[in-house]
Amino acid sequence: MVYVAKATSYFYKLTTGVRQGGVLSPCLFGIFIDDLVKPVNKANSGCRIGACCAAIFLYADDIILLAPSVSTLQTLVHICELESVDIDMVINVKNRHAYVLACVLKIHVLML
Repeated sequence: MVYVAKATSYFYKLTTGVRQGGVLSPCLFGIFIDDLVKPVNKANSGCRIGACCAAIFLYADDIILLAPSVSTLQTLVHICELESVDIDMVINVKNRHAYVLACVLKIHVLML
């Protein structure tokens, strides 16, 4: 039941998961998803930002994988697939997107 001011909601039973909007939900999800993040980071295959290797970002229930090549991205996706089975997490394959960002360096040679 939920209490707001002097009003009380009806009783409902949670059988799995966490309540959406609950104050503990993000913290509990962070603990839960950590078992997926560790092997991705251990692969050390993400994009380099200075001395740091960034391979995975999490926001709410979204997972963003960063990789310097398509084959590396496939490796990271495979790691996520294996780990998601271990933690009983279902990945919605209908909601996957891949974006390719490329940077072309222009080198200017000055003749003095």
